[in-house]
Amino acid sequence: SIHFGSKDALLLYTDGITEIANNNGDEYGSQRLTDLLRTHGDKGAQELVEQTLESVHRFSQGTGQLDDLTLIAVKHA
Repeated sequence: SIHFGSKDALLLYTDGITEIANNNGDEYGSQRLTDLLRTHGDKGAQELVEQTLESVHRFSQGTGQLDDLTLIAVKHA
């Protein structure tokens, strides 16, 4: 079991999130995801997922996805 504190979050995601690329061939990457979580980590689980997917789609600039994008957020209630 895992103990969750009041500000803790668990984010489960497939590599399609971090490996999606933009028009320059740059990947979204784990550092960009970590930075986003630090910025939006205080949001609820649904909003955290929505903010992350919006950021990923904005970054990829409509290049399309070559892999699945699966994202699950669990927050302490």
